Amino acid sequence: MNVPDGLNYCCHHADHPERQAVKRHSAGGSVMIWAAFPGMGKTELKFISDGKDARQYTETLSSHLFPFLPKNHPSGFVFQHDNAPSHRTRMTKTWLDTNNLITMTCPAMFPDPIPV
Repeated sequence: MNVPDGLNYCCHHADHPERQAVKRHSAGGSVMIWAAFPGMGKTELKFISDGKDARQYTETLSSHLFPFLPKNHPSGFVFQHDNAPSHRTRMTKTWLDTNNLITMTCPAMFPDPIPV
């Protein structure tokens, strides 16, 4: 029954011989957002519509994290992301180094607390 959208069939008891089509009432689907909320303040939410690759991730950091940092953390900070594939690419690492972002080292597949 856990399908993104549309109709699906499910198992049933032998006493109920007919298969029944079932449909989610909310039509399934999903939405991806990016946000940062350190000890002081929070960034604007960024709704991500076309998957998440390194290019889009670094553009999101540029447009949503950079404007937030100087006024909310003038004395510095350490950035932590969750080691998603787009966070570990050479492009992302180069971008972080070029922009002098210090990152916290996380183990591979670090569990995301999903606070949003």
